[in-house]
Amino acid sequence: MRRTLLSWSVSWTSGGRVTRGQLARRFGVVTDDWFWEGHVQAATVAHLVRSGWTIERAADTARREQGIDVIASKDGRRLAVEVKGFPSALYARGSKAGQPKPTSPALQARHWFAGALLASILTTSKLGRSELALALPDVPRYRVLIEQARWALQRLGIGVYLVREDGVVQRLLDHDERT
Repeated sequence: MRRTLLSWSVSWTSGGRVTRGQLARRFGVVTDDWFWEGHVQAATVAHLVRSGWTIERAADTARREQGIDVIASKDGRRLAVEVKGFPSALYARGSKAGQPKPTSPALQARHWFAGALLASILTTSKLGRSELALALPDVPRYRVLIEQARWALQRLGIGVYLVREDGVVQRLLDHDERT
């Protein structure tokens, strides 16, 4: 088991998967949707820890903390991961909680994907030389967008992690500069 700077990540290295209950206790989760950004980030962090990465930073998604979502290091390498969830059709909080959103989730997801891609590209100016990756829930809309942008993601060296509903993480595109 690897020790990380985030004590909550250590306990997940032996268990294999992040449970929604663990996440709720840690962050005071505002939604049970498996595709919520906090769930996607927690599963990605757990996957990285199991893969030997040390987590240097993980944003507090429940509090909508700004900045790079996950920063990890391994064998002299540094990885910056931009995490996005999938939009719900209903507002999750505030005065409109439970009411339908006017924008379709598919269109909003396209905007979130574009924002995540731009944030990844701009990360180099904040962190210096780092490997870059996106972490997204494994839903058809994101798979289509990834396929449409695959050439650019590969050319830029931006990896992609997809998180399934059961918490299993798949690295769809590689970010390792050495491969």
